[in-house]
Amino acid sequence: MIAAQEENFHRAARLLFVTPSSLSRRINDLETELGVSLFQRHQRRVYLTAAGRAYLQEVSRLFDGLDSANMRVRRVADGEIGALKLALNDTVMRHEVVTYALNRFSSGYPDVELRLEPLTGPSLSEALVKGSADAAFLYSRPRDDPQFEFIAVATDTVLIALPRSHRLAKKPKLYLSDLQDEAFLWIPREGVALMYDGLVAACRAGGLTPRITQRLMNESARVQLVAAGMGITFVFSSFTSYAHKKVVLRPVHDLPMTITLELAWLRGNRSVTLDHFIRTLEAEIKQIPKRGTR
Repeated sequence: MIAAQEENFHRAARLLFVTPSSLSRRINDLETELGVSLFQRHQRRVYLTAAGRAYLQEVSRLFDGLDSANMRVRRVADGEIGALKLALNDTVMRHEVVTYALNRFSSGYPDVELRLEPLTGPSLSEALVKGSADAAFLYSRPRDDPQFEFIAVATDTVLIALPRSHRLAKKPKLYLSDLQDEAFLWIPREGVALMYDGLVAACRAGGLTPRITQRLMNESARVQLVAAGMGITFVFSSFTSYAHKKVVLRPVHDLPMTITLELAWLRGNRSVTLDHFIRTLEAEIKQIPKRGTR
């Protein structure tokens, strides 16, 4: 390529840090191998033949492709190209810090395919162990489990969801004892044992033994049933912006229970792309006091 651009073997040799005779031999060997003449040789200059121009075009395409491949490989290594698989449930998406982080990451890394896997309960942590997710948003990670690394994302308090027409809906201050004998729509223990047991223990400590009539994991479905007058249920405070018009959400004075949303990943399995997302999420977490995000 240099010889073709310079149209002079001597200048090309200087640029390539070889002797003119060495360059000439290499070109002669190439012409012999191809069985064509690439250059028309004159006393002081050389010119590409038609075959030489065609060969130069093909070689240029190869070098352009190689440059593109090199750039792509570097971007993959830098975590700018690829895919990131995140496991989560519908409750997680109510936190603005999560949606802001997802939007910011997608804008900052447009060539990373963001795959959101809708999972619940034990499937979230299982997805990490099996490698089907790079990270998962969890509410109930065992505290002594050494296989996970994590960062705290947001903290929810627990509220009671009541039909707007309920006798307790306008009571100035609610206590757990006020809820005795009410029909409760509860979460199933399977998959969220820590959350389930913690809520039951907190209720009993306040003198309430919940009368559970139905168990449903989906928080939105439970609130819909509350709106239909089929019972009452506990929800996370992040649900307030999604409250049903026939439902009121009230704090319970002697229920100080909180639950933390975390992003977890398998220890030692933090890729460059995941690291970019974690940094993005951490930046959004720092903005919570400024935005007043729940």
